[in-house]
Amino acid sequence: MLFIIASWFLWYFVVVGVGKFVRALFGFVSEINIFDAFWLGFTVLVALIGLLQLLYPLNNIVLCLVFLVGVTGYWLDRKQKPPKIRALYPLYLMIISIVITNISLSSVSLDGLFSFSTDTYGYHLSVVRWINEYATIPGLANLHTRLGYGTASSFFSFAALFDNWIWDGRSGYLCSSFLLAIALIQVIYEILYGTAKLKIYSFICFLYLLSEALIKAPGLYYDSVAFYFLIVAGSYVIKMIEANLSIDSITEGKYFNFYIAPSLITLSFTVKPMSIVILLCCAIIYALFFLRSPRIWTVAVVPVLLLSGYMLRNFVTSGWLLFPAPYINFSTAYSLSKETVENEYLIIKNWARAPGSNFIQVDSEPFYIWVSNWLRDNLTFNIRALFNIVTFFFPLLINLAVTSWYFTKQRRIYAIACMALFVSLVFWFFSAPDVRFARGFVWIWSALLLSALYDAGVLSKSFNFFLRHITESMMIFIVFECILLWGFALPYRNFEFSLWRVGKSESRQVKAVVLNNGQTPQLTVWVPARDGSLGDAPLPCTYYPNDRLCLFVPGDISKGFYLKSSDSD
Repeated sequence: MLFIIASWFLWYFVVVGVGKFVRALFGFVSEINIFDAFWLGFTVLVALIGLLQLLYPLNNIVLCLVFLVGVTGYWLDRKQKPPKIRALYPLYLMIISIVITNISLSSVSLDGLFSFSTDTYGYHLSVVRWINEYATIPGLANLHTRLGYGTASSFFSFAALFDNWIWDGRSGYLCSSFLLAIALIQVIYEILYGTAKLKIYSFICFLYLLSEALIKAPGLYYDSVAFYFLIVAGSYVIKMIEANLSIDSITEGKYFNFYIAPSLITLSFTVKPMSIVILLCCAIIYALFFLRSPRIWTVAVVPVLLLSGYMLRNFVTSGWLLFPAPYINFSTAYSLSKETVENEYLIIKNWARAPGSNFIQVDSEPFYIWVSNWLRDNLTFNIRALFNIVTFFFPLLINLAVTSWYFTKQRRIYAIACMALFVSLVFWFFSAPDVRFARGFVWIWSALLLSALYDAGVLSKSFNFFLRHITESMMIFIVFECILLWGFALPYRNFEFSLWRVGKSESRQVKAVVLNNGQTPQLTVWVPARDGSLGDAPLPCTYYPNDRLCLFVPGDISKGFYLKSSDSD
């Protein structure tokens, strides 16, 4: 546990240093606090390593360079005023410590669920290893389709950078929980010191993040990580609304919030493309600002870098810019066929609709059948269904009812945001309706909606008492969460507690398969030997050995893979 907390503090220090470096380099004149500096540094860092990943592996050398930039940032920023952040009383420090400790405990399992995380031990660890050891491999998706869009995700760029030096093999225990801890601490700070609207927004988001901490298990699942970025982006949007931004003040660089919000929204998209609707809305709004004042073009720099890296990585690994979505194909020697991409997309969609042995048949069923089966699977009375009802279906119905009931012209920005979240849910439902892919949308919608209603005066009286005592209310939820975690989660997960030791990913039992592809030397791949998973297996590894798989340069996997046509010699 202490190793985890120490690692988080060091990484936080480094990323804030990167933010200070960027601020000093480009001369932001607005004052920013340590949370602002962190997210500025994080978005720029992920954008740049995502582009570097195309040409060079994210290994120890890159890690040392990032640390050097972080330290240099503090030196360059030495003449600036210390970032504004109010002193936290011992009670509040205790609250934050409890939150971090709980997340640490949920991530410190040395055996536990990490060994059984299907996707983490299926392909996530392989993705991290590829990014660690090689530049982006042309045609990597021909070896295993999920390696293609895995290496494109910005989350794995950061996880691979994290997975070096003393953290080698430990990103599954540290990376996503680190981002969750930062988001939690920030919303707690906003609850304590933010304006009334920001308090309400942050408190609702706090409840969602708290539920994430409760169910958190070691692994590299990145569905929720995209929502952490959207939650933080939402807080900056509210700050923009409260500041009544003008074009002149923006172009003078006085409002950091205007710059960081689109970067976080874009980052969320490049982690998990489910937020595409929100990204498009953001792009339209900022384009309208640009038409009024072209001088704000700098707002687009980081989002363009993030999107460019994401699409280029997709293109290099699969030949498709938005893989696994079957759109925007370029014909190259390693491009996946349209049939392969459509089949991969179909698998993802059908598994989300009806996970199980017969999932592949779902697409051929009438709409009402798969919807009724989906509702049955998610609402059948059990612990999982109860959790879905409390954290997804119930707040969704409330959101729909209240949103349709009240919005005034003065709250049009809130209305646009809620509409974007609603359309995102519609897109999610028809593309990949696994509840875990969309739970964050519902909570962010709830947070924005309550903030808008308070801003409109609808809840001002009824929320007055709650706002005055929101800190006490928050403490009650934290204590409740602690009781649940210690009384239920730990024994159930069979945790092995340790102050210093933290788990490390391992390879499953694999066996070598020599492909009869006609090349010399022949290509050898590693496949599961017993339990059907790969873990942190040697490269190249795959579930699907294919004799058609060839190397552009026999004996050198770094040059890329392609599939020879079936009628080739």
